[in-house]
Amino acid sequence: MIDMQLSSGLPVRFDELAEKFVFGEGIIYSHVNRIPLASMLPGLLNKTLRYPETVYLETKNVRKVNDDDYFKQTGFNYDIVMLPAGLMGVEFIRSHIFYLKPDPGNLRVSEIVEAICGNLSILLQKNKPKDDFDFETKVSEGLVVRLAKGEKFIIPQGYYYTFINTKLRPVVFSRFYLKGTLCDYSEFRREQGLAYFAIRKNAKQEIVLNPRYRDIPQIKKVSSSAANISMSPQLGAEPLYVQIVNQSNHLSSLFIQ
Repeated sequence: MIDMQLSSGLPVRFDELAEKFVFGEGIIYSHVNRIPLASMLPGLLNKTLRYPETVYLETKNVRKVNDDDYFKQTGFNYDIVMLPAGLMGVEFIRSHIFYLKPDPGNLRVSEIVEAICGNLSILLQKNKPKDDFDFETKVSEGLVVRLAKGEKFIIPQGYYYTFINTKLRPVVFSRFYLKGTLCDYSEFRREQGLAYFAIRKNAKQEIVLNPRYRDIPQIKKVSSSAANISMSPQLGAEPLYVQIVNQSNHLSSLFIQ
């Protein structure tokens, strides 16, 4: 049983054998989702996979009873997600693809992410705008961010992104967001996924390109504090949940202009 109270700011433990979260007194949540492989097939490298049947686990809208009014009034959400170690074919276990369409007059940020236990990788892709005569999707930027325990990252709107576990142990992370960002896989009907896939080849980690895209830029590694993509320097060292309830106005300002 892994105790994550110090890193999350909440009385929560993770039972690695049973692959479930155990919450302490005073914690409530909406529901638990066990994400099936079948729901992810349109975006995977290998679309004929049948195993694992369940890919990852997410607990939605976790909060303390005393903070329930804050989350109801603001509409913010705090989820805790677990990606197990392993592969989907040759592709590392990862989450769905998420996306928040740019809206300059509204949200600035898709979400804030914090690694609670283990090491988390985030793969981000930004596409070039299309006009009426563009039939091919062109990528303007591909990025990979690696978060160690306690590190946080702010994902701006306008990026497609997925969370990846490339290690031999489960990774647990939190997501703080205002508007849900699950991607519609019909957007990738032609490309059949993102431009980049994180795979294991010859016992090594590797990024391979999706041949259905053209002129894909080389993927760049970005630190969790990189100013060109993230506003992470504005976040403190305290657990994200603690900052949410103690500095709610500050974090809200990162989302809403």
